[in-house]
Amino acid sequence: MSVQVTEHRGVMVVRYAEAVSLVGLEEAMGRLAAHPSFRVNSPTLWDLTEASSEGLRREEMRTLASRLARFRQGSDRPRVAVLTALEEDFGEASMFAGVTRPVLLTELSVFRDREDALTWLGAEAESSDP
Repeated sequence: MSVQVTEHRGVMVVRYAEAVSLVGLEEAMGRLAAHPSFRVNSPTLWDLTEASSEGLRREEMRTLASRLARFRQGSDRPRVAVLTALEEDFGEASMFAGVTRPVLLTELSVFRDREDALTWLGAEAESSDP
């Protein structure tokens, strides 16, 4: 599995670089939850710019949404951003956001620009130490 979880400027970043699938995304959520910096209210960037998109069916989207809701149970609606590279992936991710919005316990938005996503998530400013 090609998933990397890091903390960057106060934001959890999940780099997902494989075919998008329900099983793969669930495994990535497990890795995110196991990261020592993760908290249920952590703003999170899902970087799918290197993922190969085969898309999720609507039923898989609903299943993923219910699992994400349980994953974030007890949170104060943390922000989650999805970063995509291709226009069709942006459309798929936007459809996911629309289908799942009533179920999720997060604010979910889709971006094509990494810095825009990090700003929306409230990332800490870059350090300018010499």
